[in-house]
Amino acid sequence: MPTISKPEKVGYINMLVYGEPGAGKTVFAGSSDECEETGRTLFLDAEAGKTSLYEFDPDIDVVPIKDIEDFQEVFDFLQTHVKLRDIYQGKVKRDDISPEDALKKMSKLEKKVFGIKREEPRIYNTVAMDTFTEMQKYVMADIQGIDISKLELIDKDIEMPTLQEWGKNSETIRTIARAFRNLDIHTILTTHAQDDKDDRGTNHKLPDLPGKLARQIMGFVDIVGYLYTVEGDDEESDDFKNVLLTRPKGKYAAKDRFDKLGSHIEMPTMKKVFDLINNN
Repeated sequence: MPTISKPEKVGYINMLVYGEPGAGKTVFAGSSDECEETGRTLFLDAEAGKTSLYEFDPDIDVVPIKDIEDFQEVFDFLQTHVKLRDIYQGKVKRDDISPEDALKKMSKLEKKVFGIKREEPRIYNTVAMDTFTEMQKYVMADIQGIDISKLELIDKDIEMPTLQEWGKNSETIRTIARAFRNLDIHTILTTHAQDDKDDRGTNHKLPDLPGKLARQIMGFVDIVGYLYTVEGDDEESDDFKNVLLTRPKGKYAAKDRFDKLGSHIEMPTMKKVFDLINNN
């Protein structure tokens, strides 16, 4: 039965960050692990990019995603984890499960899925997927029945996806994005960037997802940011700084549902994002 509730000041945030390779998307997503509001983070690495996280945060929990089965197992874990987390933290009251029982169940679940037994299980507040572009390719491989792990480095005749397969791929990716959005957890999706022309021939810079998916996925989330690098202010230095564009500008798509982030954030982190949302 539908229920009526009151709006929250800031609930769980869903964010999509896109940019060219090397722009700093992985490190930005990893910054959530050091932010009070978003840490601790479970980082889903679909692109073997965890090396860039080491110096920034060597303690972040990284799960390699090599196919759609890996992703499904981790998503199932998160669905159960967030429910037990909320019982343990007293956000949800259950007559049949005490907070102590919820903690024990989280520990058993962690050991079952990841093979890790800790004295205290991790309590995750954020999930990051790096990159959603690569995840889309895993979905298509699954649809085509291709085992990516067994592909040999030789010329192989791999058929181009059919229109039906592209349609199934798009619907699956939409379903995954909605499922992430509906989890009671902060979500950060990263993608590469692509150039796209509309029907009038106007160029746009969008997240690298096929067909109409780029704009549709942008509609699912609270924040869309384009991440890029610029030269530092010191002309004699070779330093570069990252900039997160948070409002549309020219051909670049961006979005801020909170209207708190301004036009851009220099050297962005999740702490800076939350500071702007909470203090403006």
